[in-house]
Amino acid sequence: MQHTLSSGLAASAEPRLRPGSLGAPTRARRVRTAWPRWIEFFLVFDVLYAPLVSGLVTAGLAATTRWSALALALSFGALTLGLFLFFWLALVNCNPYPPGYTVFDQLASMPNALPFVRVTRSTDLTRLVYPLVFKPSLCSTNSSGVALVRSAAEARRYLATSVEEVVCAQQFHPGEEFTIMWERWPWQRRGVVRAVFWRKKTHAPGEFHPLSGRGTPKLTVAAPHLNTKELLRAVERTVARMRNLHCTRFDVRADSAAALARGEFWVIESNGTIGVPGGSVVYAIAISWPRRIVTGAYNLFTHADASAHPRVLVHRMKRFLECGGWDFRICDGF
Repeated sequence: MQHTLSSGLAASAEPRLRPGSLGAPTRARRVRTAWPRWIEFFLVFDVLYAPLVSGLVTAGLAATTRWSALALALSFGALTLGLFLFFWLALVNCNPYPPGYTVFDQLASMPNALPFVRVTRSTDLTRLVYPLVFKPSLCSTNSSGVALVRSAAEARRYLATSVEEVVCAQQFHPGEEFTIMWERWPWQRRGVVRAVFWRKKTHAPGEFHPLSGRGTPKLTVAAPHLNTKELLRAVERTVARMRNLHCTRFDVRADSAAALARGEFWVIESNGTIGVPGGSVVYAIAISWPRRIVTGAYNLFTHADASAHPRVLVHRMKRFLECGGWDFRICDGF
């Protein structure tokens, strides 16, 4: 793609920035997400699923064998660790993107993604059409590091404080904001829109805030009336050329709620496997994540791009430690 973006959707009145909304840190560093992401990780996998399953197995062994308490305890620990690793790899392979697949490949495959361009410190920033939304290409969990950039000077300041060599610059759309939860079983061709949420703006007109993020002044409400057949058809067209996608949360903008219901929207990004409708932890634990573990386990044994190689786990854990979050949009190359 050329470095110049068409004015298109950005032709509306230029929004103003609220104080500090540029979003870039004052010095180069990874922008970490909040600590609850860590708590969520260990709660779900190290404290819930793996011990629950291994506990049931150990209880069965205790009832049918004469093993000592030490042997049962060691069996419980080994089984818990093994299941922990298996569940982790299953989630990693829920969307088994091929090696080297990046967020740019993902956006390029969507016919209705907002126009974007790769930006580095060597890019001629004067050729870009502003305003643009700059965001990290790797660590952007929970909208960390997302900023509205209105000029080449602001773009230079953003890049000067970014530790990522390549960032994504995307055309700004001032419309309404929505989240679309979509998923399908890997053995099925078609999927289903599980939920639609309307992120209603509560900040002053013209101000820019990331689509999501803690402290973002938005009121998120369920919008089942927007989950229409037309919307599902549009989502299916969106995912038709996306590689190995089985579940995602689309962050989108549309001119209005009526436009979204007609299937007229622009995709900002496609998120990873952890997001759930409404952010309900109960729904996630009882339904969403078990479904995705099943999907990933199926892929591990059937999909050519799935991998149980230790480097997959090491790579994802490395990214988890670097970014402070683990809800990655993509497997950014093994």
